[in-house]
Amino acid sequence: MKKLIFFSLLIMAFMLSSCGAKPAAATEAAPAAPAKPVEVIWYVRTQAVEQNWEQTYAVPTFEKDHPNIKINLVIVPWADFDTKMQTMIAAGTPPDVWSHWGPSGFADYVARGLAADLTPFIEKEKYDLSDFNPDVLKIYNVGGKYYAIPMSIVGSNVFYNKDLFDKYGVPYPTTNWDDTSWDV
Repeated sequence: MKKLIFFSLLIMAFMLSSCGAKPAAATEAAPAAPAKPVEVIWYVRTQAVEQNWEQTYAVPTFEKDHPNIKINLVIVPWADFDTKMQTMIAAGTPPDVWSHWGPSGFADYVARGLAADLTPFIEKEKYDLSDFNPDVLKIYNVGGKYYAIPMSIVGSNVFYNKDLFDKYGVPYPTTNWDDTSWDV
């Protein structure tokens, strides 16, 4: 989990690396100026468990390790996620880091050019992706380029009324991933 947190936050640092001051030339006697402070907009949905992790661990840890970067945690209810995102984009202040938690999805963001190609950063840092589920990584690889890195994987659930299924003689949903009888 620490590796996932580190990588998620490291991406922010990579994106901002060009925002800092340039080092002094080797022939110059003066030391490089400190990096200009930068703000990163991290766009998240409202979930009590996530908010606790983001506010009490992820943001303070990252800001402590990177004192020249301030994380602006923008918290939005799920129902307003896409509307707020579109408003931020239209205003010219899109979030720097986010997840596809709204009704739109990852493919929409990539198709509209809203997701950055992370492949050069992964290659430059020789970042080992072997800790990630390869099938999940494939979701975020479009045309041979990584546009996102999975932070967590959660199961999907199906809830149904067994009494109604029994009453109408409908078989219960399968628990076998290979069974395609419930595919649409």
